[in-house]
Amino acid sequence: MTLCKLEALDGARVVITENSGMNQMLVAWFGGTTFNVYTQTGDIEHPLDETAVFSISDENGEPLEPDTAEEKAREWLQETLEEQK
Repeated sequence: MTLCKLEALDGARVVITENSGMNQMLVAWFGGTTFNVYTQTGDIEHPLDETAVFSISDENGEPLEPDTAEEKAREWLQETLEEQK
């Protein structure tokens, strides 16, 4: 668990959000192959908790294009939320 300020999202090229019950999950992609996953904490000082990271690359191991990164982030988030049900 890594508590973060909202500034942790500065520079993100893609941010996807989804409500998960009473929590909101965010997936942020800054470029490259790593995606950062956050949940909201409700804390004013540190409103985000980095809860996971995952990596996705293209078939050559290279970073994704922004549109593809957004699509893959949405897919990952939906699959994760389905698993939590």
